[in-house]
Amino acid sequence: MVTTVSPLRPRVAHLIHADAAGGGPQILLDHLAHTRDRFTLSAIYGGNGRVAAACEVGGIPHHKLPLDRPWKWLAGLPMLVHLLVRDKPDLLVLHGQWGATIGGVAGRLAGVKTIVYLTVWPAFYGATDAYRAARNDCCERLACRLAHRVVTLSAGNYYQYLIRGMVRPGCFVQLSHGIDLARVPTTDDTAAVRRSLGGGPAACHVISVGRLVAQKRVDWLLQSWKRVQAAEPSARLWIVGSGDEETSLKRLTHDLGIESTCSFLGNRPNGITYLAAADIVAMTSLFEAPGCVPLEALACGRPIVASRVDGIMDSVEDGTTGFLVPPGNSERFADRLLELIRNPALRQRMGQASRDAVQQFAMPDVMARFVTVMSQWHAERNRRPESLAP
Repeated sequence: MVTTVSPLRPRVAHLIHADAAGGGPQILLDHLAHTRDRFTLSAIYGGNGRVAAACEVGGIPHHKLPLDRPWKWLAGLPMLVHLLVRDKPDLLVLHGQWGATIGGVAGRLAGVKTIVYLTVWPAFYGATDAYRAARNDCCERLACRLAHRVVTLSAGNYYQYLIRGMVRPGCFVQLSHGIDLARVPTTDDTAAVRRSLGGGPAACHVISVGRLVAQKRVDWLLQSWKRVQAAEPSARLWIVGSGDEETSLKRLTHDLGIESTCSFLGNRPNGITYLAAADIVAMTSLFEAPGCVPLEALACGRPIVASRVDGIMDSVEDGTTGFLVPPGNSERFADRLLELIRNPALRQRMGQASRDAVQQFAMPDVMARFVTVMSQWHAERNRRPESLAP
């Protein structure tokens, strides 16, 4: 694929180690869609998912390399270095810790002028045992040292780097994640989805959207739902997503006796449409990086009941756009769901507050801030090469 490059437009390459499910690829896609008028873009990825498809449709140069598993990196690293030497990007934006680890090494070897680590999912949240704690801490430190600039997408994430001593003066910047409000489904689309799922106008429907993995703690939601079902048997719970814990979660649904009111819908394209089709959004995550679902709930005007954890607290205002509950407190979570189920007027007030609040996360404004800082970094690096040295 031949691309004509203007000398006035910085060349920006985005790298993600796995083009798979989850919010990471969506963030990369948002960058491609909303900065292409300012930068000459390309994408590098492992796997084959939404990023590959969007680049193909949008005519953005893209390259698939063996990056999606660490054991593939011996083959992927020299290929990545060769690609970067050939294409000579002015800025290399690395999405996520694994992408930043191999991408940072490759970028340094290739002599890329400005390497930016976008901390889409900080790995230290997954330090569930001694091995993972040591591995993830080492990789995060390496990623932060290899990058010339590090961008965190939530205040909680920034604090986690700060307390570990990884924040280097002048190198870390905190920005916010955004949402493309054009993605909000129409009323007709929402009604069609609700009808297809058997959602009548009277029953209140609660929805959880996300991967069924340990991080999301959907088991806490199911335990809460047992209490909800006993108090409001007409309410319904939809669970959209799939993952390693799907089988055990379905088993738990059976053990709790909530199968009649809880439906597993599997992966669904355009998950925001399903959020809009429900009345309340539930999110029991143990942690998030930049939470995409809370922003989508705001945009759709749906109140959310969520864990009070990093990555969610930045976008949900407790008591105004939803309720924040201490993680793992299933009884309190159920009580908040019941409060919303029983009070349509409260749902409506919170829904309107959500539509107002989401304007601060509107994608044009968010991406304008990204464009500004990346343009500044590019100019600084060209003017004083030593200014970004670690």
